[in-house]
Amino acid sequence: MATWPKLFLRPLMNERKLRSLNANVEANQHADDAGFDMLNKYGTKVALEYLHDNPEKEVYFADDGHDTFRGREDEAAFITRFMRTLGLLKCSEQKEILDDVMHRYTELIRYLDEIGENDLRPNVLPLNATLLSRTVFKNGKRNSASVFGNDAMLDEVEVDVLNKPLTSGQIKAILPTLTSTDVLLEQIKNHGKQKVANIRAYYTQLQRDAARQLSSLRSLGGHYTPSHLAQLEERANNTDMMNAQIAKVETQTGLLCELLNKFTNGQAVGIPMALVADGEIEDNRLVDYVSVGLFLGFKVVGSKTTRSSIKAVFAVNDGRCRLDIPLTEESKLMTIYNQTHLGVMRQRLSKVTLDTWDSLLSNSTRERVYIVTGNLLSGIAYAKEFGKNVGNRKLRQLAMNKGRGHLVTYTDDMGRVKNGYMLSRMFRPTDIQLYAPKS
Repeated sequence: MATWPKLFLRPLMNERKLRSLNANVEANQHADDAGFDMLNKYGTKVALEYLHDNPEKEVYFADDGHDTFRGREDEAAFITRFMRTLGLLKCSEQKEILDDVMHRYTELIRYLDEIGENDLRPNVLPLNATLLSRTVFKNGKRNSASVFGNDAMLDEVEVDVLNKPLTSGQIKAILPTLTSTDVLLEQIKNHGKQKVANIRAYYTQLQRDAARQLSSLRSLGGHYTPSHLAQLEERANNTDMMNAQIAKVETQTGLLCELLNKFTNGQAVGIPMALVADGEIEDNRLVDYVSVGLFLGFKVVGSKTTRSSIKAVFAVNDGRCRLDIPLTEESKLMTIYNQTHLGVMRQRLSKVTLDTWDSLLSNSTRERVYIVTGNLLSGIAYAKEFGKNVGNRKLRQLAMNKGRGHLVTYTDDMGRVKNGYMLSRMFRPTDIQLYAPKS
């Protein structure tokens, strides 16, 4: 049998690994309701989260030995490159990383489905929507033969309340299933110590291997280039990368512990209707845009205590009912924390406890919402520019939050299925004159 030159053998081996990995991913696409077609923006999100939580793995995915991908303009392409690089690793490493990333992806999709923000797979909501009024949201192009020149319409509709807030009895049933903060802090600290130990072991082995190769080259008088010798000496003696990764793990562990300590079990909190980064409402006149909630504790999904597997659990006195927010959504958690500690919330939250919770709940079965229909492309683009011309930073943020929304597929009171862009609970028709961009 002829011997294959290494020049040709390595690409063939890599190609075979890629095919194997692709087959594994394809075989798992239907293994869970969430699906594993991860080549999308959510796949990029979880891959970056994995590298953030596992800095010792970044070296596999670095560009030409430098820093890992960080350019937001190429985010959509990163997951593809991540998966291709994964196919070049040892099978045991492939499985370890892929299992973790798949778990994170499943949990992210489940979370997005729960809050109705999964852009990849919108569910049909049985809203039984009754049209109350319809006005022009954004004028289209007159005399246009294209549907993209049509008007975007604003529908005020009355819809069924799909979810009722949790009662105090339901909350009490949830509490025993959650993990206490003290236990979780201990687990996170132990997990961080184990990661540091793994990093030390990895680099210690690299140093030993390099030292052994150096010794062999020198004792046997082997032929080697100066650059090869310099690389081995660098690997045998330089501990900068190891120390940098250990410092990163220790810093991340400390920040995670700080985040856990932001809330205490049973604490009354303020949760803005538009739960986004910097979404706090400071104006007393707008405090109705903030719902009241209770922090119940933390839930750990799976056996690993990572940012994506730990969820902060809140009960809310509106249609969101219960929010299980992964710690990867730190900006949302900080919005809740900041909102809770604002002066406008102090009196409102002072008497909110589990014992008084039921008095805050509404018995309404219908509610009013606003949905953009017609020319959705034009309407969504218009809504996302709310606040563009507002000078005050806080007012601009409020305007942006009013224009936020998500795509929905829903039923009306005639049983017809429709598509639209449901605007934030904070939106009111008068906001068009106040905050919409001027033509």
